[in-house]
Amino acid sequence: MHITVSSSDKNVDSEHHTFEQPSLLLKNRIKSPEAQSKLKILRLSDSVLNCHCVSPPATMYLRKRGDYIFMVNHYEHGQHLKNCPLYSDIKGCREAVDRDISPESEESDFNTFIYHRAFPSTGTDSTNPKSTSTRTPSVRHGESKLERLYYHLLTDTLSNWHFSGKSMSAEQHLFKLKSSANKILFGSSTLDKYIFIGPTGLRYAFSKLYRKIGAGWKGPGRPQAFCMFITNTIELKEHSLVIDDTCLSFTRLVSPLAKSALKEVEGPYFVLATLCQMHSERIKLHTVYIQPIVSLTNQVPITSSFERRVFTALISKIDNGSKRYSIQKILTTQMQRNTSDYSTPSFILQLKNNHGKVIYRSMVQIDDSIYNLDRFSRSPISLWRVNHSMTISPDEPVDIATEKIL
Repeated sequence: MHITVSSSDKNVDSEHHTFEQPSLLLKNRIKSPEAQSKLKILRLSDSVLNCHCVSPPATMYLRKRGDYIFMVNHYEHGQHLKNCPLYSDIKGCREAVDRDISPESEESDFNTFIYHRAFPSTGTDSTNPKSTSTRTPSVRHGESKLERLYYHLLTDTLSNWHFSGKSMSAEQHLFKLKSSANKILFGSSTLDKYIFIGPTGLRYAFSKLYRKIGAGWKGPGRPQAFCMFITNTIELKEHSLVIDDTCLSFTRLVSPLAKSALKEVEGPYFVLATLCQMHSERIKLHTVYIQPIVSLTNQVPITSSFERRVFTALISKIDNGSKRYSIQKILTTQMQRNTSDYSTPSFILQLKNNHGKVIYRSMVQIDDSIYNLDRFSRSPISLWRVNHSMTISPDEPVDIATEKIL
């Protein structure tokens, strides 16, 4: 079999990269850890697979079912030769199959959303069946459902990209994320109706929840809402977080960084707080998620001060240059990185020609404790559809690092 990788967006480029070890795609091997690691990267890079048993090649989309990623043949462009090992009998109407393979309809955690479950019979205030003490906050820097929601909204709004001249105020960015949540079901409503912005929005959130409780809560789980902030500084204490003179007392703190590392990375920060009804029937803040970002006008998430300096320098060069460069921040949770056999790039740089076609892509990996590159094999450049791969170290001066990249 000859299998290639290409962009899922036909308007992006037509370059095909060879997929090594195509036998991993066979039914008896596709669930193997090696195959799944490669397929996870392909999904992250918005790629499709192409089988060259026919000409033009048969297109195969990637879809997650349960814990595994599989291939789905396109209704019209996914017809293989009958003797091809990847042949399948495509049934159903074209509209149904096209809808089935589209990214928007793919099985996802974000067709619906719930964070705080209904009260368990044991009488705890935790978001999980296991009890979480309200005296000592639980500080987690692993995967969080709030982090996955945030990354989903960033991806949906292209907020993990920087294009030449792109600039957006913090308030505009938050309203854009909130608007994107209107596609996510939240009980009998949509999630955007229960996302609020800033200190004023937080007060509205409390008022709305008390009104909804009085009228009969029709949302998922227990009464709950969410509030987003972007702030230059935070004052993080043992049990509370101070943002712009607003004190948030929390039960749980979640961040992609450990608490000690979080204090070392200066602002600005994106903050997502949850509030919910407790057993006392009072509404209280519960979980606070904190993510450092590049700047107030460029809200791409970062994991270190070095990454912020590099990203800021690249933004300046792109905005002041004449070529059509753009940067995509690759969003992966700690769990996704830990369960992959391959390292994940920090970001991808790409260049378009005057006709809007991508003519160059470069994968950049930052060698720091967050990405922990020594633990993983380097990602094959074919899976990311890139022409070049490089690693930069925090020990390098920023100007030298950016000169290597761009």
